[in-house]
Amino acid sequence: MLRRIHIIGLPHLPVSEYYQTCAFTQKIIKLIKQCKMYNHEVYLYGISASDKVKTLCDKYFQVLPYEEFLNIEYINNLSGLNFMSNGNHEFNELFGTSAGKLVLENRRTLEDVVCITHGRIQKSVTDVTKKQVIEIESGIGYIGTYLNNRVYESYIWMHTIDYTGTSNGNSLWTVIPNCVDTDEEWQYSENKDNYLIFIGRLIRNKGVKQAIDAATKLKTKIVIIGQGNINEFVDKENIKYVEYLGVKQDIKEKSSLISKAKCMLVPTQYIEPFGTVHVESLYCGTPIITSDYGVFVETNIHGVTGYRYRLFDQLLECINNVDEISPVVCRKYAEDNFTLSVTAKQYDEYFKTLRICT
Repeated sequence: MLRRIHIIGLPHLPVSEYYQTCAFTQKIIKLIKQCKMYNHEVYLYGISASDKVKTLCDKYFQVLPYEEFLNIEYINNLSGLNFMSNGNHEFNELFGTSAGKLVLENRRTLEDVVCITHGRIQKSVTDVTKKQVIEIESGIGYIGTYLNNRVYESYIWMHTIDYTGTSNGNSLWTVIPNCVDTDEEWQYSENKDNYLIFIGRLIRNKGVKQAIDAATKLKTKIVIIGQGNINEFVDKENIKYVEYLGVKQDIKEKSSLISKAKCMLVPTQYIEPFGTVHVESLYCGTPIITSDYGVFVETNIHGVTGYRYRLFDQLLECINNVDEISPVVCRKYAEDNFTLSVTAKQYDEYFKTLRICT
């Protein structure tokens, strides 16, 4: 059954391929593509969208003028993350209410699907639609779920945030992993250069300090890509091993660096819901070394796609042995599990179950 899928964008950020560092934005773009692979009709509702994104949809609706958001008092002193965490902010409420009304105006049947992409922050949308369409939360890698129908990025995240304190299952919840946008020009190489790579926000719980410490201990170059202040993590001892390249928006350029790296370090210090960069690395043929908790216990097969570690000495040992991991195996594993075509099929199958459950 072909459905009309109504996808809700973020109230504070355009839906654009430009925002590579925003996981939510990129998940929205991939969801559009996943739905279109099975010929579902896609309506997108946003504050703004790039021309490229608009061509992916059947229809795009600008919910409110982007200038209206930019003119909010004190908005320039408020980070997007803090803004998004404030679900009661009057602009969030206005955006959600307006989007919900547009969804109902453009509803085809009661079996239309509205996809909430940031949980309770967007509750004002479904306060308007009130089950006059099928309502789901997609790509859940956040805290603040509220709808009955939920698609998580990983089992570990589903169990961590919504099964805690209960032994009861829920048949309306499912897991569909995040994926590599294979429409882009991802580079692949079986030939590796002698450097490590880290990609992510430059904050302590992403593990950037541990990655730099490992490179320093092994006297090996590490390439670092991401937003933040690298000066918080470098000193006169380790700076000679660190090559900081800032933020890389161009996927071809970024993936070329990934594909040539000896391995990617993903030493996340918290329960990672997904962290797409590690499956992108596998798609480039580059092994991953990750912490031994969070999504990585599902996605990183120890000794096959890379290694998982707990202690710093184990991290060093993993790096020293990473040449034993096959780039060919890494690529094949990513192709079989984390591509648009694989996850598009999973979404299509999930949409079919919604017809039965609702």
